[in-house]
Amino acid sequence: MKIQYCWRCDADVPMLDETEYAELWEVYEACLRNVHSYRERRNAALREAPLAEFYAPAREAYARITGVVGIDPRHMLTHRIAAFGPPCAHCGRPLRTPQARSCGSCGRPRAA
Repeated sequence: MKIQYCWRCDADVPMLDETEYAELWEVYEACLRNVHSYRERRNAALREAPLAEFYAPAREAYARITGVVGIDPRHMLTHRIAAFGPPCAHCGRPLRTPQARSCGSCGRPRAA
C-alpha cells in the first residue's frame, strides 16, 4: 500500500498493490456471491438486500489493509496502484490510467 493522489476523490488516499488488491478482491467477490444468493433465494430486488451487512467483511478487510474505516465498498476497488499511470513529469500526480496521454490534473502531455 502507498498513499497516492486519487482523481476521483481529489485527495491522497491509500492505494493497494496487486497482492493487497487480490486479497481484497477475494473477500469482495464472496460478498457479491452472498448478495446474489440472497436475492435469488428471496426473489428480492437489489434495494431490498441488506447491503451494509453483506459488504461488512469487505469493509473490514479494507480497514485492516489500509487503516481507513467506513469507505463505500463500491469505491474501495478503484484505489489500485496498477489502475493509475506514472506520475506526471510536471505536477507529480499520477496519470488517470496507464494509457493516459496527458495529465488530468494539469493538462500537460505525458512525458516520453
